[in-house]
Amino acid sequence: MLWRFQARLAKATGRPAEDVADDVRRGRHLDAREALEYGLIDAIRS
Repeated sequence: MLWRFQARLAKATGRPAEDVADDVRRGRHLDAREALEYGLIDAIRS
């Protein structure tokens, strides 16, 4: 099940699946700016 999440996340962000898997495994946390750079969000609203 985790591999599906990682595959979808990789596809959505345009990042290699191996990189996404490493980030998930390490429990990487992102702030808003990092999420924007990672490709998880489209914009930051204030």
